[in-house]
Amino acid sequence: MNRKNNQSDPNAAGPSSAPPAYDIAETNDMQFLSAVKTLEGSPEWHALTYASWGLMLVLSVYGFNTIDASNNQYERLLMYVLVVYSCYSAANLSSMVRDRQEASFMELYGKNSRLYSASTIATLMGNTPKFYLHWVIFGGTLVTLLYMFNNLGSGADAPIKRYFLAVSVVSLISLTFSLAKNIRDKQDARRMRAEYRTSSNNSVTE
Repeated sequence: MNRKNNQSDPNAAGPSSAPPAYDIAETNDMQFLSAVKTLEGSPEWHALTYASWGLMLVLSVYGFNTIDASNNQYERLLMYVLVVYSCYSAANLSSMVRDRQEASFMELYGKNSRLYSASTIATLMGNTPKFYLHWVIFGGTLVTLLYMFNNLGSGADAPIKRYFLAVSVVSLISLTFSLAKNIRDKQDARRMRAEYRTSSNNSVTE
């Protein structure tokens, strides 16, 4: 008799028989915050990016100082200006490419979002001729640098010095793109966190 009473009814609803309930909104929030954290990156990655860019900058300056520019006293100064401008152009080009990418993404996937803004998309997309002009300016600066590298310096060791300087400068410009992306990622992560908090507060008050 006691054995029969102790047997559990399989059809009875017990605490362990119900499937766990998931909050869809909470799950989406967790996925969103995880994506923001990935975008934000780690302090070690940021430190590595800054250190790599600084190292290439030091090597480029060292390469300039080893080149003999006695034939033209303004030759080295002009090279400095071109390298600085090429880095500036690379940062601008990286920012414009990122803006247009975000605008396309918002226009395609963000129409049902409360954060959707047609004016913001238009601002991020910018002017198409200006976008291609940035590419032309950046490419023209690189071609000018390569031409000057080929005619820079004199002596038997001039080719090796030119190769060293060229690799340093090209690496510096390449890392400028990475540095610009790194900074933009942190800015976007902060902005997304702020928009998320504002959206959450509005949902609570409603």
